[in-house]
Amino acid sequence: MEDITRLAESLGKAIAASPEFTELKRLEIEARSDPELSKLTGEYQMQLRRIANLEKNQQPVEVEDKTKLNELREKVQSNEKIQKLLKVQTEYSALMNKINGVVTAPLQIRDENPPQD
Repeated sequence: MEDITRLAESLGKAIAASPEFTELKRLEIEARSDPELSKLTGEYQMQLRRIANLEKNQQPVEVEDKTKLNELREKVQSNEKIQKLLKVQTEYSALMNKINGVVTAPLQIRDENPPQD
């Protein structure tokens, strides 16, 4: 078990040092430190919660609420920092999926005696 723990620790350190992870963290910090972007994402989250609460309480969601949400979503999605962050998140997810596949491949149960035709 100790060997596995050491290997996992080494893998974690390698992932943390990877360009995908370091770029992801850099962009996350950059996005969080942007007051304009923080305000925009805050407004978007607040509008999402507002609509969710209305729906939860079975109250009508007005057209204005939906329009505001769509406008805020477009602004968030078209933000250059958000676009870069999403791209890097996708690259990081691909890396993690690949790593997961490599780690789990030896764990797959193989039928030593496949059915014969």
